[in-house]
Amino acid sequence: MAFVRLLSDKKQFRHAREVERKLMAFPDMNECHIISGDFDCRLKVVALDLKALSSLLSDTLMQVPDLATGRSMIRMEEIKPASSLPIG
Repeated sequence: MAFVRLLSDKKQFRHAREVERKLMAFPDMNECHIISGDFDCRLKVVALDLKALSSLLSDTLMQVPDLATGRSMIRMEEIKPASSLPIG
C-alpha cells in the first residue's frame, strides 16, 4: 500500500472535475481525498509489488493530463487501523 500526493497544474484548474473523474476510474485506488496544503489530493493505492507501484505511478497516474507532479510514500507498518468516527 502507498499514499500518493498529487499536484494539479494550476493553469488548468478549470479541468479539476475532469481530473477527478479520471482518478476515480483507477481500480488500484482505495481512497481519494481533496486536501489543503502543498498538494491538491491524496490517494491511497494498492499494488502487488514495487514494480507494479512504479508502473501505476509512471504509466498511469502521471499520464493524466493536468497533473503537474506526484509524490509517493510507501506504507511500512500500520499502527492503528481505520475505525468509525466517534460522531454523535
